[in-house]
Amino acid sequence: MPGEDLPHVHDHFRETYPWVKKKALVVGGGNSAGEAALFLAQEGADTTLAIFRADWENTDPKQGCIKYWVKQPLEQELNGHCLNLFFLGKVIAIREGEVELEGETGERVRIENDVVFVLIGSDAELGLLKGLGVETEHGKYGEVPVYDFGTFEANVPGVYVAGHFTNHRHIKGAIDAGKKLVPKLAAKLKNAAGR
Repeated sequence: MPGEDLPHVHDHFRETYPWVKKKALVVGGGNSAGEAALFLAQEGADTTLAIFRADWENTDPKQGCIKYWVKQPLEQELNGHCLNLFFLGKVIAIREGEVELEGETGERVRIENDVVFVLIGSDAELGLLKGLGVETEHGKYGEVPVYDFGTFEANVPGVYVAGHFTNHRHIKGAIDAGKKLVPKLAAKLKNAAGR
């Protein structure tokens, strides 16, 4: 989208402090976007969550809804006027100081902002792994490290992956992957130590 490479646009949320008493826009419909909007609003940022109505109204955890422990506090923030909700049609352009959005009924609005968080996917940040020499490939849900499905070891010896760094993106799959990985890793370390 136009403007996504501007310095005030981020695809990961890290902290609220720099944005207290500033205007923040969060674009996204899942837990990451919901949590970021909640934390920003609770800390005093003038926050707008731009979300598709279907994502806001979704209550099915299997379809990636905002979990109830995030949604309920978000609704409380809306009732307290600390958070704005914008039902999104699409993002037109991000500019320095404003974002132009199209609403769900086609109206265009401009929202002033100091920071924009575009949190529209659950892709893991692979920079560190790539820096270690780990190769990646296109998996079921996007780019993932190349790893052994039995041991979860990447192509770089001694580097293991789990959770969103595998093809097991959903919570149950991520938990099950960890249960398989930890005993195998412990056995390998024990053997390497000569015990």
